[in-house]
Amino acid sequence: MDVANLSNLETQIENVKRVYKRTQELFKVGGAGLQSFTPSYASPEQVLGETITTASDTYSLGVLLFLLLAEVPPYELKEGSTAEMLRVICTEPPPKPSIASLSAMRPDADLDAIILKALRKEPQDRYRSVDEFAGDIQAYLEGRPVLARQGTLRYRATKFMRRNRLGLGAATLVLVTLVTGLAGALWQYRKATKERRRAEARSQDLRQLSNSLLSEIDEAVKQLPGSTPVRRLLVGRVLEHLDRMARDAAGDHLTRLDLVQAYTRLGNLQGNPYDQNIGDSEGAMVSLDKAVTIGKSLQQGSPMSPEVLGPLALAERSRSEILFGIGRTQASLASMREAVNTFNALLAHTNPTAAQIAEVSSTYGCLGDQLGQSGVASLGDPEGALQMYRKGLELSLRALTVDPGYTRSKRALAIDHLKIGNILVEKDPAQAIAEYHLALVAYEGLPPADKGTATVRRGMATTYRKLGKALSEARDYPAALAAFRQASDIYAFYAAADAKDARAQYDLVVELFDEALTYLDMMDPALNGSSHGLSEHRPRAMALVGRSILILERLVAAHPENQGWVAELAHKKVVAGSLKQGLHPGGDGAGLAAENLASLCKIAKADDAPIPILDNATAALLTVRPARLRDPGLAVTFAERLVAQTHHRKPTFLLSLAQAYNLAGAAGKGRATAKEGLALLLPHPPGTVKPRLQILFEAETREGR
Repeated sequence: MDVANLSNLETQIENVKRVYKRTQELFKVGGAGLQSFTPSYASPEQVLGETITTASDTYSLGVLLFLLLAEVPPYELKEGSTAEMLRVICTEPPPKPSIASLSAMRPDADLDAIILKALRKEPQDRYRSVDEFAGDIQAYLEGRPVLARQGTLRYRATKFMRRNRLGLGAATLVLVTLVTGLAGALWQYRKATKERRRAEARSQDLRQLSNSLLSEIDEAVKQLPGSTPVRRLLVGRVLEHLDRMARDAAGDHLTRLDLVQAYTRLGNLQGNPYDQNIGDSEGAMVSLDKAVTIGKSLQQGSPMSPEVLGPLALAERSRSEILFGIGRTQASLASMREAVNTFNALLAHTNPTAAQIAEVSSTYGCLGDQLGQSGVASLGDPEGALQMYRKGLELSLRALTVDPGYTRSKRALAIDHLKIGNILVEKDPAQAIAEYHLALVAYEGLPPADKGTATVRRGMATTYRKLGKALSEARDYPAALAAFRQASDIYAFYAAADAKDARAQYDLVVELFDEALTYLDMMDPALNGSSHGLSEHRPRAMALVGRSILILERLVAAHPENQGWVAELAHKKVVAGSLKQGLHPGGDGAGLAAENLASLCKIAKADDAPIPILDNATAALLTVRPARLRDPGLAVTFAERLVAQTHHRKPTFLLSLAQAYNLAGAAGKGRATAKEGLALLLPHPPGTVKPRLQILFEAETREGR
């Protein structure tokens, strides 16, 4: 070979090195043509959406080798359309590299055969593995027969060696450089392919998990009475799977996004008080913390991405709901406000769907609960709560203008009216009754499949129970008792179906006691002017209180750490003992009342005693029988704490404080407090029945008490 030809070979070596270096760079950044579906490197089966195998890898490497040797790709896709891809990649045979080559040194027939074998249309006709492909190239370099040509290589190689030994040496140098580069590329490719497939498999596994196991538990299994043990087992299995996925998801955006959603759904199943759960609040917080942490790290890279903002907001809201359920109100408010801000950012950067609007509506409703929902550890801000609930109602109606058939927003209407009624019930029971009826109308308007779910049935039961309380507040006792019976039937069904479902059991406890309080009001001369029906009302009240005590005793035995339930059980036993005194003075009722009053007051004296415990203790101290057990001074202490914590905005607590002051001999304070409470009530229209609270407040304002 002359000097000019040798110089040309050296140039080709440098070109090969340059191409190889670029190939390695592409592999390192993960953007090479060998990704799962870059058209120029896609195999026919990839284009057709068929199963991907190792044969697809050898095809893509064949494209790479063709490009390295010929300096042009085997196919040219001009339009980039699907039809062109199907025609060119799946049907048109590639040219021989030696014919298509732009290089001064064209591949010989053996290299043509090797490359064309890798590029065959049928996967089974290609090399069976990447290693087999590389082995054929190595055989070519060593002068051995190649699989692609079945024994013709030895003769051609021998003749070539005899004809031009110098040229063979130079060509071998080029090919050694090539095979070294190709070996590196093969290694990088196998690594990239392995990582890609692991990521794809992981993401696919997670999607299947989210769309099957979690969906089945969340939407189906939880609706079945008696399913608590099943749900607990499945939740444990899902948690193991998610933790395994999380350990292997670094840098994988899609998988981490899936993890945010999956951990959120899991946390809700573990302990969200707003839905059916397995009672594992601690586990729920761990899951939701994981969801929020992953979501915020994703947001750093995509601050305004809707696909990140939506799941993150849901995780923040669920975390807040669980914090609220365990009495950490300030922390729950901070997390809920984060959720509101995230949702508002989402709506500001997209054309919102009904589903997105519904999520924001629900978040405002939850924020209202934390501000002023009665009977829970809220901030005692009913006006703030009412504002949030009305904002939620407005958004629910907006969602239905986007999609009139959107069932979730139809359900939300019922919940919005229910919550508004809960705020109004003390100040304006007539308006609260109207809101509860609107809630029931919304529930009745749901599709039959929705109306039969446990979530909706329990929502209806709660609405009937609240309606019963409002009717009792309005002193319409027959209607109140009818509403309570509607609630009791539903609650009793679910409580009987699953003795381990703490939520269902407690729902029934609350209903039974609320109904009993209505009978106690019917026995109160201040409200009804006589003792008519007393012989019937007392036994019924005692029976209802007795049933609630039996259920609550089982709950406390299973959850002795729940101080709220312990205190509530003590209060109910004080009421039971007091009722017994009315039937059998001097019996064991006094001892039952005294023992449990002492236990209740001990719990309420704690500096961090929550509002429900203080309320129970105050009520017990003001009404316990025999009257010698009453402690007006301690009742004043507890009631003052109640009023302070609710910022003088809750009429019921102001009534308790007025009664405590008057019982303690501080008549001036009693009258002033009663007038303060009266000022919070809306005047009842002339000709209508005076509400319960107004009568009781007026009684506390009279001189000479």
